[in-house]
Amino acid sequence: EGLPLTILEAMASEVPVVATTVGGAPEVIRSGENGVLVSPGNAEALADAIADMIHDGHRRRTMGVNARKTVLEAFTLAHCSRQVFRHYQLMMTDSVVTD
Repeated sequence: EGLPLTILEAMASEVPVVATTVGGAPEVIRSGENGVLVSPGNAEALADAIADMIHDGHRRRTMGVNARKTVLEAFTLAHCSRQVFRHYQLMMTDSVVTD
């Protein structure tokens, strides 16, 4: 799964995500704004990021609100459907042969 739905579901619920920079996570998580990204394999950084979220309620709430805004702005069914439709339109336009 390129972009796990669990990330989008958490963010839509105003839960900031702590994740590694693999797959589609960096496409949606802006580290420090709506969640936290750490390097894969860095267990200490992952633990620190989780601990910071637990202990800093204000930061967690702010990131949670920003996370929900991110999902509502760019990952709703309507938005994604429009994007797919645009891609199909571009493919159809590019494939038209004119004599």
